[in-house]
Amino acid sequence: MLGLLAILHAMETEVGAAIDFTRDVYPILSDRCFACHGPDAEARKADLRLDQEGFITASSSEGERLVQPGDAASSTLIARIHSEDPDSVMPPPESFLTLNPDEKATLSQWINEGASWGKHWAFERVVAPKIPQMDGVPPASHPIDSFIEKTLSLKGLSTREEASKARLRRRVHVVGAIVLHLHPRPPAPPRAPGEEHDERHDAHVEEAEQLGDA
Repeated sequence: MLGLLAILHAMETEVGAAIDFTRDVYPILSDRCFACHGPDAEARKADLRLDQEGFITASSSEGERLVQPGDAASSTLIARIHSEDPDSVMPPPESFLTLNPDEKATLSQWINEGASWGKHWAFERVVAPKIPQMDGVPPASHPIDSFIEKTLSLKGLSTREEASKARLRRRVHVVGAIVLHLHPRPPAPPRAPGEEHDERHDAHVEEAEQLGDA
């Protein structure tokens, strides 16, 4: 279940969800900034921490704020990551770390949206993402299909027509043949006449379960 929620959460990001600190911002700070501005007091530079909210939003002795919630243009963090001065840009050149344009845009968007903070994902409550609904499109048979259809629509694509039950059963048997090749089992009992045309919506599911129980 946790894995499924993680997949849905990732797909929610792709279809244009608002910036989430834990999902979108924390990995950037952790990978690019914590080496010099993280929890390791021995390696920390300028007595600056980017792993704690209080340090990020506090004003410096000069009155500057690393992050000004709601105003990326006034935030020192944004100025430093966009600087072309090697003595000012962050991360510094000698760290061999860089931020790509998408990461810079993510940080700017995060600040403009209020710079909300969060904890590491392992300490956050698991919340199921909102299932997207598309205008003029009937609800999908499974929640995952809703995320797939939404993502495809943003790319100008669409799903193919649902496969027939006969095709689904053939797919089940292809997988079954591979499994039986790797783990030989007794052959399944012969099917009754007409079963190959069984169009019940769960007929292929029954066959998959039979293969699993063989």
